[in-house]
Amino acid sequence: MHLEAARARLERIDGDPEAYVRSHVHRLEALRRAGHVERIDADRWKIPADIAERGMAYDARNRGSDFSVRVLSALNLDQQVGSDGATWLDRELVSPSRATLANSGFSREVGEAMERRAKSRQHGPRHSARRWSSPRLQGPYRQSGTH
Repeated sequence: MHLEAARARLERIDGDPEAYVRSHVHRLEALRRAGHVERIDADRWKIPADIAERGMAYDARNRGSDFSVRVLSALNLDQQVGSDGATWLDRELVSPSRATLANSGFSREVGEAMERRAKSRQHGPRHSARRWSSPRLQGPYRQSGTH
């Protein structure tokens, strides 16, 4: 993507176009060293049509031992913010060793979700009029006074 096109898009979301380009050039340099792309000059690269597949295959081969992905919640961030039960966001909010979040990308989304979750918990449960009691069994599962 050309810097001017990136600048317009990133400025709408308070991003840093130069950092965006630097990160892509850094990645392209790594791909060049791996033999996947070719640098034509300071600002132009020859990139094959299957670059995404090549990059994923390279990462899978070379990062398998020091990189892993772990699902921390089956709920997405919005679902966690509105959840009646305990969530990963709650665990992070009360953790003494809370993760350090960047102010961009998914980290920013997590931080915003944590703020919304904290505010929603300050206002109390969403269903404060609901009475919580032990479940009552119906039909053949109901316990009778005799066994």
